[in-house]
Amino acid sequence: MALSHQHRSSLYLSLAPIVGSEEAEALLNELPSSELDAPATKEFVRAEVSASSAELGASIAELRAELVRSTGEVRSELGTSIGEVRAELGTSIGEVRAELGASIAELRAELAASIGEVRSELGTSIGEVRAELGTSIGEVREEIGAVRGDVGALRTEMHVLARSQTQWFCGLLVGAMSVVVAMNAWVVVTLR
Repeated sequence: MALSHQHRSSLYLSLAPIVGSEEAEALLNELPSSELDAPATKEFVRAEVSASSAELGASIAELRAELVRSTGEVRSELGTSIGEVRAELGTSIGEVRAELGASIAELRAELAASIGEVRSELGTSIGEVRAELGTSIGEVREEIGAVRGDVGALRTEMHVLARSQTQWFCGLLVGAMSVVVAMNAWVVVTLR
């Protein structure tokens, strides 16, 4: 039930000295001032709540439907994206394998060429060493032959020297014996 202007004035004048003018005004503003400001009835509140519940249910149903539709779209887009990524990944893996295979083949070819060059250089070096060794062995053999010749000449000289010394010694021995015989003869002659 709405308060009349006279009731509102009387209440304001009574409450203002007790609680203060602002508080009294605030309290009176809470009370209806006309029939239009009358408090809501239970039926009115039930009707409004029912209408709001129906609107809320419809909104929830729409949101659910939209969520289901959006989820389906997201799943579809995600499936498409996953398929594209798989295809790109498969292509990239194939390209990498091809590049890796080509690189390995190039490395093998380079390695085979390098091994061939090393073998060729090693064969050439071995041939040069063999030739130098053959030359050195020939020179050593020549030197050994020369040494053998020198040893033979030395032997010959030693034989000649030994013969001459033997002859000289024999001559000396014969001469000494001749002196001894002559002295013996002189001693024999002298002592007689």
